[in-house]
Amino acid sequence: MRQELAGDALHDACRQLLARIHQLTDLRIDSVRDLPVPHQGASGAEVRLVRVRWRGGGGAQGEEDLAIKHASLKERRILQLLNDQGQAVPPALSPASSGQSAGRAPLLMPFARSRPMDRILGDPCVPTTQHAARGLAQLHAANRRQCPAWLPRAADDTMSRLYLQATQDEWARCMDAAAFRQEYGQYDRPLRESLARLLDFVAALDEEGSCCTLLNSDLHPDHIRLFGGQPVFIDWEQACFGPLYLDLVNYFTLETAMLYRDALAEAGFAIPTAAFMQRYREAGLFMGLRYLEVGLVNWQAGGEVWLQGRWFFHYCLAMALGGR
Repeated sequence: MRQELAGDALHDACRQLLARIHQLTDLRIDSVRDLPVPHQGASGAEVRLVRVRWRGGGGAQGEEDLAIKHASLKERRILQLLNDQGQAVPPALSPASSGQSAGRAPLLMPFARSRPMDRILGDPCVPTTQHAARGLAQLHAANRRQCPAWLPRAADDTMSRLYLQATQDEWARCMDAAAFRQEYGQYDRPLRESLARLLDFVAALDEEGSCCTLLNSDLHPDHIRLFGGQPVFIDWEQACFGPLYLDLVNYFTLETAMLYRDALAEAGFAIPTAAFMQRYREAGLFMGLRYLEVGLVNWQAGGEVWLQGRWFFHYCLAMALGGR
């Protein structure tokens, strides 16, 4: 049975989290009311949004929006680990009643409405880009070579762990249509070859081991938000343990990825530039082969959906064939 967070338990959880954030031992909750959720993510986890009014000693008071996510045990464990390490993630609280429940249970955290502007994707001079690169590098460095028993490895059942099978299934459906085969059938064999390359790439780096770490594995721009003016990484539902390069290609360009490489070196793991660039480019196959599914679904929908989304299909197709 799914656990709910309501009444006194909800007030107490809000008080604990906000007291930690604001470093107030005497913080009190005046009211908690539900708000509409502006966006429901694709992870399948239900998210509830509440607005909390609070007061503390010395006249301190405020009103803040908190998100309650019915998170998997894996995500709750990851956020506890990363919060304990002081990494670039939102402060999160899993109420004591959640325990180590194998099912989904409430996870309370600040709701980050804003996120970095699109232009930072390719601009290494923007401070937020630099902070995102440094935050991710420090997170990866702190968890490198350490795979908890409860965290799945990308090299074990890679097609499922990295959500690659969905693209293969949608490609097969599209190939049943003569119109699709006529226009895109020529890419069938090259895409199968790219998939084999990616699987070999993940297996080889897993065997080498030095660059394997805790991965978000779905680190697209909407999963990098701002909390307290600094970028934080959210949504760890699809996390696994694998080559760090897989967390770079959805967000960083080669130029901004070099900021990450430099920050990783400062954190104690220096990768030669040539090796880093080559592996970053090869990891681009992952982005293309994974998110090509979106374009394939749009093609099947047809009409305006395809017209508006076909640019992303061709972008992912080029990435799936040649990497970054």
